[in-house]
Amino acid sequence: MGPIERALRGLGVDPRRQRGQTFLADERVAEEIVDRSGIRTGDSVLEIGPGLGVLTFRLAERAGPGGSVTAVELEPAFVRYLRTEAERRGVTNLTIMEGDALTVDLPPVDRVVANLPYRIASPLLFRLLDHELSEATLMFQREFAERLLAPPCTRQRGAVTLKVELRAACTELLHVPARAFHPEPAVDSMVVRIRKRPFPHHLENPDHYLRLVEIMFVHRRRKLKNTLLMGFMNLPGMQGITKEDILDVLHRIVDPPVLHKRPEELETAEVVNLSNALVSEFGSDGSGPGDDPLVT
Repeated sequence: MGPIERALRGLGVDPRRQRGQTFLADERVAEEIVDRSGIRTGDSVLEIGPGLGVLTFRLAERAGPGGSVTAVELEPAFVRYLRTEAERRGVTNLTIMEGDALTVDLPPVDRVVANLPYRIASPLLFRLLDHELSEATLMFQREFAERLLAPPCTRQRGAVTLKVELRAACTELLHVPARAFHPEPAVDSMVVRIRKRPFPHHLENPDHYLRLVEIMFVHRRRKLKNTLLMGFMNLPGMQGITKEDILDVLHRIVDPPVLHKRPEELETAEVVNLSNALVSEFGSDGSGPGDDPLVT
């Protein structure tokens, strides 16, 4: 029996029955994640879902006495365990917050490190992108990570790819096999660096762009022209416009080859150009071009 199993048994926690939890059990993987997180002495760090602290105490050591680690944990048993362990080890730069990372007030930090549960990976990622930080090192189930990293003309590319790309650049750091966890999950995981940066394209209206992205991927296997015809009424400024009108506009403002691509085949610049052209043609509230303030 390994240390993770012993700790769980001591706490009376059965991870197979409680929220499908899995715990990183490979010490070498934990060391590599902390190494690749780029944490320096004096950094303030946020960890989400520390569990039994396999990353937590390494992060606290790396941040040093001039830095700090705040770990947000939902399970009361793990909160008590981590606080007891911190006292036993004499760790003074660690704060354990009990609560749901989707709703608690998160402190401003320099970096985030987390092993995100799949069921909340997407909403939590977007919450972090809204937070005051420059960089996050996040472990996802491999399928979700591949969606974040997906280039054009791949099946994994979707709305989440383009939405995250608007705010940040994603880089694969580390593949983590299922055997590194206890209990062993059915899928592998991947560690991804999320680095916030300005969007590298001129965008007239980010809200319009995000809504366009959502509509494009509702029917991802259809050609772009058909997808837009099916969903154009849900775009800002399109209410009351007939399908004949929108088809005429699409043929006028979009290159024909682009209209015959599937959404997953589009380059980011092509989606940006389409959004900008629609905003220029219709505005984003139906009042005509140029009437909306830019959203920043």
